[in-house]
Amino acid sequence: MLAQALPPAFMAALYPPVLLAMAYLLGGSRPVRSSVIFLAGAATITIGVGVALVLFLDGTGLDDRSQHRTIPPAIDVGLGVALLVLAVVVARRPRRPPKADANDRKQRSAVGLYLFGAAMYIPSIFYLTATHEVAKSHPGVVPTGLALLLITVIVLLFVEVPILLYVLAPDRTARILGGWNAWLSRHARTIIVVAAAVIGAYLLVTGIVDLVN
Repeated sequence: MLAQALPPAFMAALYPPVLLAMAYLLGGSRPVRSSVIFLAGAATITIGVGVALVLFLDGTGLDDRSQHRTIPPAIDVGLGVALLVLAVVVARRPRRPPKADANDRKQRSAVGLYLFGAAMYIPSIFYLTATHEVAKSHPGVVPTGLALLLITVIVLLFVEVPILLYVLAPDRTARILGGWNAWLSRHARTIIVVAAAVIGAYLLVTGIVDLVN
């Protein structure tokens, strides 16, 4: 279950705009409070969609008891095609100029920060793929819940790690975030294209094989 779910979960965590948001929040007033509220909003949408998707997929499958499979292989094929399309779109998309500094934004209220976190973490195709891998293995309620919790922790790494760094070393955090963001700005495109192509091809092939069998 986790062997297939972890790679797309880590790809879902690769989200450079969040580093800009965290640099802004940790550089403002009440940085820890603001960042934790943002994290709460992001975690709510991530966990909520994950649970809803697992319940939905678990209810749509054709129960093949010989293979212990509850999710139709057509969903594998659909996700595989979607990831391959994503790889092509990202590879062909022209590079955008850097956006304006996040410090231009006004300080948000607690509700605004919560909604901001939720809006930024509307699930990506990589997260949906990771959740799908958990759902189709049908491991039981407790293992599924633990798997979704682990996936959520991974997906939110770009929020959790900066908060931890700020608590441990507040003066160095801005420089570290700047370095991460610069590296990701140079390499994120290539990483996303390669990962989407590899994971998409894997899902497409396995889905087709299961459909044939």
